[in-house]
Amino acid sequence: MEDLLINARHHLCMRNPKLIRIGLRQIESILHHIARPSNINDKIPKEIFLKLQDSHLYNSVVPCIYALDSLLDYQQNEEAYFENYVFIQRLMDDLLHVIEGLVLIHPLSQTFFEDKTALHLFIQVLEPNQITSLQVAALKALVCVMVDRPLVVRLFESIGGLHQICMLFKHRQTSQDTRLQILEFFYFYLSPEPYNIEDLPYRKTRKDKQIYLSKYLSNVQDLRKDLDTFKPFGKLDETFD
Repeated sequence: MEDLLINARHHLCMRNPKLIRIGLRQIESILHHIARPSNINDKIPKEIFLKLQDSHLYNSVVPCIYALDSLLDYQQNEEAYFENYVFIQRLMDDLLHVIEGLVLIHPLSQTFFEDKTALHLFIQVLEPNQITSLQVAALKALVCVMVDRPLVVRLFESIGGLHQICMLFKHRQTSQDTRLQILEFFYFYLSPEPYNIEDLPYRKTRKDKQIYLSKYLSNVQDLRKDLDTFKPFGKLDETFD
């Protein structure tokens, strides 16, 4: 498995979209195998994979971040992008879903997003000119990298991430699907953050976040009320809020 992960990393870190796809498919094949074991013996590769993900050398989120950065740069080359835009968009969509899956099965990989440069990639995907499927995939992945990570949320705030999402929400050309996904993001954002020693320097209360979001959005009080009434994430632990 080490060789396969190194090979996938090598391809994902290339600037060539076709080579990036090869690396991505290699990661997807591993994830498919460990997510759906056919028998009890297949559980062993999952344990090995998760252990390897603890290492920067074998971690799969890192090269996926590099690959997403490369594809976003590729979009800036109008002539090359125009010739391959469908391929590039599908590849970016797949990358975002793989990132989402990786941080869900290996939460420690969220720490690689304690970096403004990595988080800024989400802002680029959340531009109004990106297609709906990419915007939705970016919002879903963003929630997964932020869960139980107040530092990541604060860094995203500091680079204008919340402002960007609010602008996209209010943009007249934004699709209904993207707006619904943004609403789900707002509900997540307004939920209580974990209360533990290592997160205390970065933690905000729900009131703090409501005030912050109100800088860019006018109906935050109603969002908070809907969240408390309909409980889309179940009962919220407000012990420390």
